[in-house]
Formats: sequence, C-alpha cells, structure tokens
Amino acid sequence: MGHASDASWLTAARNPGRPGFRSSIMDAVGEQAKSLPRRVNTEDRDKLDEYFTSGRDIEKRLHTAEKWMQKPKPVVALKPPTDIANGADLIGRMNLMFDLMPFILQTDSTRLLTMFIAGIGAVPLIPGVTDGPHALSHHGQDESKIAMPRIIEEAQMKSFAALLTKLKAAQKSGQSVLDNTAVLFGSNLSNANAHSTSNLPILVAGGGFKHGQHLAFDEKNNTPFANLFVQIAQRMGVETEKFATSTKAGITGFEVVWSSTIALGTPALRGRTAIETQPAFHQG
Repeated sequence: MGHASDASWLTAARNPGRPGFRSSIMDAVGEQAKSLPRRVNTEDRDKLDEYFTSGRDIEKRLHTAEKWMQKPKPVVALKPPTDIANGADLIGRMNLMFDLMPFILQTDSTRLLTMFIAGIGAVPLIPGVTDGPHALSHHGQDESKIAMPRIIEEAQMKSFAALLTKLKAAQKSGQSVLDNTAVLFGSNLSNANAHSTSNLPILVAGGGFKHGQHLAFDEKNNTPFANLFVQIAQRMGVETEKFATSTKAGITGFEVVWSSTIALGTPALRGRTAIETQPAFHQG
C-alpha cells in the first residue's frame, strides 16, 4: 500500500471520541468489501484477498502497539551508560551490553534481543593475551597457540555467566526474568582453524527448559541447529512446526520442565522473551 493509503488507515482507525482504536476498519467497509469479489476476475479476487488480509494484520499490530503504549512501564534505577570507545576492550564492551539487557526486559522495551559479538583484529585487553583473535584462530591444533584463545573464551563465558546472574536476580511480575527468558549463546564455527560449521557449540539457559546437561549428537549425521530454533519459538508462543532446514520441532533430550501460568503483554510471546548472542571469534 502507498503512503496515502497507510495514512488513511491510521486516520480511519482512530476514534476521536476516546483513546484507542475501533474494533475494525474492515467492518466499517464490510459491505463494499463483500461486493467487490463478485465483480472481478479470479486474479483480482486473489489480490483483493491479499489486501484485506494485510489490512487485518495491520489492525492487529496497531491494537498491540496501542496496548503496549498504554501499559505502565516499570521504573529502574539505571544511569545512562557510557560508551567504551576502545574496540580492543572486548570484555568491557560485552559487559556494557549485558548490563543493559536485564533492564530492557524488565521494562518490556522489547521481547527479543540479538547481540553479535564481532571479532577484532587488535589484541584484546585481556591479561595473558598478546595476539588478536583472528590470528589466534589459525592455531593449526598447536596446543601452545590454543592457550590464548582459551583465555579469551573463558573471559567471554565469565561475562555471559554474569548476565545470567543478573537475569535471575531481576524480577518481573513476581518471577525471575530468567525463568521467562530463553538465552542462546553460541558461535558460527565449531573449529575456526578449519572453518567448520558442523557440530556447533551452543549453550541455552533459562526459559523453563531442562538444564545442567551436555547433549552430544552424531558428528557425521548432524542434528540441524534449526530444530532448536523451532523448539524455542514454540516455547515463546509462536505457532510453527518448521524453520529453515529443521527436520523436527526440538532437540532430543532438551525438554521443557517449567511452565508459566501468567501471560504478559504481547500474546504472541506469552510473556516470554528471547536473547540470542553470537561471538564471532573468527572472521575471514
């Protein structure tokens, strides 16, 4: 739809007599909408159906946005963050973003957070590290060269653990934010030295799933990573059975053990949220 059409939808949907929206703009033009399909050919009927469906979807999003705008937001004691300009301070920049995430979720500012931890060419400000992550990733399985990447990864995992601690401590509607948040941490490569994208190391926390376990699968007959995304999406309330290359909805042995009895905000997410973080230890 063009700009004029978009503006007319918003104008017609707003009821000047009170805050909020009328039940449906499609109801207001219902008779005209019903008569049109009888006067056009099959191709045009399909196009009209596409327009009407799009109109309903826009109405639903407007109603959802209106409800969110009128919903009281929690007040948090947080000073404006100060950016870390030094790109070599890899862990400091991670901590800065991780410090913000619990407050973002507590205030219902969003239901989905994605963070990409970019690889850097400079030497990171981590004690014991004297070379950049990209150079270190080409270690050739030399144990003496693997030692420094291990130091970097341990520092990243400590930062990630601190995030989980903050999410567990944060409360929303009488529950831990972590209980209603699925947190996924992983990498695009399992072996940066060989540029291998199979058997990825993936960590999942929160969300009411069964934790405290290490699940390993057939290295030659890989379990599609997309299966996990389907399972998490369903846990978030998304009605789907497939995503990308998934072969089923879920990972064997990875089960839901806690079920929320509350529904907060956006119905499509049933009060739950998702965080995805991906460190790029190797680029190029």
